[in-house]
Amino acid sequence: MTRNYQRYYGLLLLIGLIHPLYVGAEILQQAWDIALEVDHSLKAVQENTAAATQQLEAAKAARLPGLSLEAGYTALENTPVSRVNFGGAPVEFPVAEKRSLAYKATATLPLYTGGKITSGIKAADAALHAS
Repeated sequence: MTRNYQRYYGLLLLIGLIHPLYVGAEILQQAWDIALEVDHSLKAVQENTAAATQQLEAAKAARLPGLSLEAGYTALENTPVSRVNFGGAPVEFPVAEKRSLAYKATATLPLYTGGKITSGIKAADAALHAS
């Protein structure tokens, strides 16, 4: 009877050694990814936190100078003219070109905002901690 127990324990030991080779353990990151795929409320919290982080970065960027570049091109079929009467004689003269190109560059720098930027950064930071 002892011999049967030895075989039984030997078989259990063999199964115990082989079994972990077939069972794949998840690491924490894999478990987290699976939880995010299944539980949409976790994903919503994660997205809200990412949005709050971006809002904080935008609030901090308000301290920096801004630059805006614009360009425009106008092509008309006919040259625009203005018609006026001088002493009963009609006179026409062009007021713009048939084709024109315009550029515009604007730079802005906040010099004094009355604490608006600092308060905005503090509020965004609080919102990030709340999320």
